[in-house]
Amino acid sequence: MARTKSSPSTTKKASAALGPIPPYAPWQDFRTREDARLKKEFPTLNSKLRRKKISKLYAAAKAEKENAEHEA
Repeated sequence: MARTKSSPSTTKKASAALGPIPPYAPWQDFRTREDARLKKEFPTLNSKLRRKKISKLYAAAKAEKENAEHEA
């Protein structure tokens, strides 16, 4: 089956039905910062591999933060 893009009006209706978008700013900030850093350090990485690496870094940082809060 061929993929089809949803029209903007359909997307708006769906997002309105779901309610306000929760703030994921920490992830977005982290991703933006790490993406820029990885582009400089590893210019041969494509966006898919960069995102995969950033996801792993974010998960490790989040786990470390939770462990520090749990121990304190």
